[in-house]
Amino acid sequence: MPTNANSACLSGDIRPSCIGVYKLPLDAPETPYLATPEKLKAYAPDLEWVPPVEYPPTYADAMAQLKQQRQQLDVAQDLIAKGNIEGAGLALLDIIPKTNAAGNVILKSFGQASNKERNKAMKSKTNNIGDEENLSSNPSNTPKATSLEMKAYRIDYALNELMGYLGETDVLIGQGLRGELGVSAPAQLQILSNFADCRKEFDNLLLAVPEKVK
Repeated sequence: MPTNANSACLSGDIRPSCIGVYKLPLDAPETPYLATPEKLKAYAPDLEWVPPVEYPPTYADAMAQLKQQRQQLDVAQDLIAKGNIEGAGLALLDIIPKTNAAGNVILKSFGQASNKERNKAMKSKTNNIGDEENLSSNPSNTPKATSLEMKAYRIDYALNELMGYLGETDVLIGQGLRGELGVSAPAQLQILSNFADCRKEFDNLLLAVPEKVK
């Protein structure tokens, strides 16, 4: 059970003491200093070292991981409904970094696809440098590139909303375990309400992410 609301953990640390406390973001500038136990001991000796969260290697793997974590969110909600608040908190400690990692891979894939489309358009302009129409406009602003960037924007927004709700629920569970939400039954209902919001936001994210980058 978490006892210190002011402590911190690395992302991917699945211990009861990490429920509801600050987690260093996956993309934090300090991340390179935490890659090994030796580096962590020198940089932040008070933190417990865990292996860095793995990123899915492909877009398809990231999609599969997102869907898997959505299922795990239902499992965590069932644990809350059964009164196992700590079990749900431990499940969230695994869900949050894996969801974030998968979302980052998907966003990176869209960014790469958009850049590729713009570079292709610029190359076409170079090959047709005498074309007055090409000279008078920015050819990299192609409909396909714009479409990719709009999709990435929607995914980024949905991911940020989801991560906010997941983080809020993690904190709420920590407060419940420390007895800061009062008696068990009302705390359980409050946490269940947050889980409903998380599920809604996760579904919104999955609706925003296509099966393939296109």
